[in-house]
Amino acid sequence: MIWLIVGAAAVVALGFFLNAVALRIVRPPKRVIPRTAGDLPFRYEDVSFKSAGRTLRGWLLHPERPEGRAVAILAHGWASNSGEVLPVAEAAVGAGHPTLVFDFRRHGRSDDAPHVTIPDYRDDLIEAIAFMRERLSGRPTVVIGHSMGGAAAILAAADGAALDGIVTVGAPADLIEMTVDYLNAAGLPGTLLAPLLVPLLWVRAGGQRGHLVPERRMAEVLVPAMVIHPGMDERVPLEHARKLADLADCELRVVPDAGHLDILEHPGLHEAVVEFLARF
Repeated sequence: MIWLIVGAAAVVALGFFLNAVALRIVRPPKRVIPRTAGDLPFRYEDVSFKSAGRTLRGWLLHPERPEGRAVAILAHGWASNSGEVLPVAEAAVGAGHPTLVFDFRRHGRSDDAPHVTIPDYRDDLIEAIAFMRERLSGRPTVVIGHSMGGAAAILAAADGAALDGIVTVGAPADLIEMTVDYLNAAGLPGTLLAPLLVPLLWVRAGGQRGHLVPERRMAEVLVPAMVIHPGMDERVPLEHARKLADLADCELRVVPDAGHLDILEHPGLHEAVVEFLARF
């Protein structure tokens, strides 16, 4: 009997531990917004729109001469915010493209949420696309997504969002692989814990894993795409980018001297983004 009690207690303790780890994964910490639209030499508006009842906030930046130009939407990464992708927005607006930067739920200036999963990212991005389609109708719309924002762009495009093109920057092909790496970096046995955590994570995500894995959906992206990856990325291995580019049969452009975060300020990224936007 004592061993049954000990075993039951161990199972309960393991359950609490796994739930705590799962919550840590889906509750990104908020980071300070390093820059605002007011720091850029462009006219801008404070804008907001709704997603799942929550208010998402951002900035819509206007170039001096936007006639006939494609619209850009910047999608930031996990635990990031709109201020961290502003260098890319500055390049796009400087080239004449109206650009939206916004914060996903539980990030930056947007409303809080109990947790955030990849479907939440996808749904928030779809609402951002719809918002811009209404504000600037009749123009091509392109999403530039960094890291998790790139994964969301793939899912949104595969699910039929009204997009004309996507650019992924340092995007993961498989989020479970990234979870293993995240746990290992936190000093936990990611390889051992991941099989136990995956069911908890997908329950919170509210979907089947295959439907939410970027590399399994990339072939369904029917709009022009470009995959950009930092050559010195220590968070998302280059192999992820190769898989995505192969599946979409699109260009893979590696920025050799950039890391996962500092690529956002790299001229090589800015040139590639402006070049892609000019195609529309």
